[in-house]
Parts: sequence; structure tokens; C-alpha cells
Amino acid sequence: MSTPEVPLEVTRVNEASMSPLDIQHKQFKVVFRGYDQEEVDTFLDEVSDAFERLYVEVRSLRDRNAQLEARTGEEQEVSDMLKRTLLVAQKTADVTLSEAREKSDTLLAQARGRAEAVEAQLKVQGEALQANAARARAEIEEWLGSLQRFGADHASRMRAFLQQELRALETMAAPQIGEAPTPPAGLSSAQPTPGAWAPPPTQ
Repeated sequence: MSTPEVPLEVTRVNEASMSPLDIQHKQFKVVFRGYDQEEVDTFLDEVSDAFERLYVEVRSLRDRNAQLEARTGEEQEVSDMLKRTLLVAQKTADVTLSEAREKSDTLLAQARGRAEAVEAQLKVQGEALQANAARARAEIEEWLGSLQRFGADHASRMRAFLQQELRALETMAAPQIGEAPTPPAGLSSAQPTPGAWAPPPTQ
């Protein structure tokens, strides 16, 4: 007698309703004109073996499915944790970037304010230096003008004084025609006083 084919695809087996041991110990009533007892026992043994293999396979599949579900759960937890971590990291990066931009804008505004203040101060100082230079130039020019005027006036006065003194000396030193100058007391006429005017020798 051929072994009956057992379906390979089993979606669910109720372990509490039947087991391979139940099939092996199943007892049938003997009735008149019934089936051959030996054939029935053989068939039941084959069914029991097939069922046992199927039962073991189902248990193995269930265990594997449980492991897969556990692994899937762990992977899902890891995935969720990674998602939360990425979300937190993204939020942290956004906050950090926003704070960095705000700080950068603040520092840039402060730098611009300081630069404008320094530029204004330098402009004021430059204008003051230009004004001081202009005043100093004007004072120097005025002083040079006064010095030139003083020099010219002093030179004119000195020239006039020297001319006047020269005329006076010429008047005092010029002898009368036909008269010799009178020497001072104590000096002979042959020895003129040092520094006194003497007429040039006659050619």
C-alpha cells in the first residue's frame, strides 16, 4: 500500500487537539466485515510518522518565526532608536547652526559698529590734524612774513645808519684845503696818532 501524501504547506496545527503519540495509541473498535487490522495499523504508523515529521517541522518553523520576530523586533527597536538619534542629532544640528548664525550676525554687527566708530574717530582726528596743520602753516607763513619784514626793515635801517655814519666819518676826516690836521697833545706832527686819518701822500 502506498504512503499517503502529506501536504507540505501547513498554516496552523492545534497542538492541544492531536499529537503523534495520540495517533500511535489510537484504538479502533473491531466490527464485522471491517477493515484489515494490519493494514489499518500500518497506515496509522505511516500517518503518525508523517504527522510527527510535520509536527517537528512546524515546531521548527514556529521557533524560527519566533526568532525572526524577536530579531525583527530588535531590529525595529534599533531602527527606532536610530531614527530618534538622527532626529535628535538633526534638531541639535539645527539649533547649533541657528545659534552659530545668530552669534555670527552679532559678532559681525559688533565688528561693523566698531569699524564705523573707528572710522568716524579717524575722520575726526584727520580733520583735526588738517585744521592744526592749516593753522600751523598759516602761523609759519605769518612768522616768515614778519621775519622777512623785520629783516628788510632792519637791513634798511642798518643801511641808512651805515650811510649816515660813513658820511659823518667822511665829514670829520676831510681836512681843510691848505691846512694840516692838528695832532693831539703830546704827539708830534711827525708821528700821527694811530687810527687817525692821514692824507694820502702827494704824487
